[in-house]
Amino acid sequence: MSWFTLSIIYVFLASVSNILRKILLRDDKSNAVGAAIIFQFMGSAIVSVFAFWHGFVFPPIGTYPLNFFLEASFWGTSTLALFKAYQYIEASEITILFTIESIVTIIVAQIFLHEKFTSINIIGTILIIFAIVYMFHNSSKIKFNKGVLYTFVSALLSGIAIVNDTFMLKHVDTLSYLVVGFFLPGVFILLIQPKVVMKMKPLFHPDILRKNAIFTFVYTIAGIMFYFAIKEGGEASQVNTIAQAQVVLTVLFSAMFLNERDHLLKKFFCAILVTIGVLLLR
Repeated sequence: MSWFTLSIIYVFLASVSNILRKILLRDDKSNAVGAAIIFQFMGSAIVSVFAFWHGFVFPPIGTYPLNFFLEASFWGTSTLALFKAYQYIEASEITILFTIESIVTIIVAQIFLHEKFTSINIIGTILIIFAIVYMFHNSSKIKFNKGVLYTFVSALLSGIAIVNDTFMLKHVDTLSYLVVGFFLPGVFILLIQPKVVMKMKPLFHPDILRKNAIFTFVYTIAGIMFYFAIKEGGEASQVNTIAQAQVVLTVLFSAMFLNERDHLLKKFFCAILVTIGVLLLR
């Protein structure tokens, strides 16, 4: 498949996974840290099946120690922040706010990978920022809170991490890299939050574990599609830009399945605006 087709498949699966993650983390009493750790390790196990079937090649950690450290720390912190965000705000809001990741990816890719940034890209950036500001303007229920802050932190770190991954994919096998790419962030979260182990027992309740497993499976397959798109020739900025089409789809799915219908027209307008914005970032 072409990198464009792989990117489109990613869009659909990522939108579904956004809904599933919100179902898993419905309120601020859920254990986001523990759920994030289980998600990372389960994701690694799922990718391992594909990697060993495809032919696992142990990633060159000794050759690129800094890049693997960045992968573990940036993705680990980004995942943790995103899981926290889902405890406080709606999936549709998070998806719209998370488009700031595209801007970060392009700026960092320009600096380190020498990818282009044109006047059209600037217009796209302005549209995204305008949409985010407009979403909060005069909205009684959409406010700047912990969830918004966590989302921005996650978007910033994942934007940088994607550029790091893009560089690494030029030197490693994609599936083999993703096995470690899921595992190391899980280890990192566990190292910075070791006490969470004592609170993880409820997460292994069959109902909760099933929800996390389904979410992780869908997300992992989406992730494989995303990185294969890059491996098949798509630039980090191109693939990540198309990926933002999930914004409109997630807003639609959130209204249908999560009953997130407050300020729905405003959300759709902002979702369409940021989608146009990220398309201009191509």
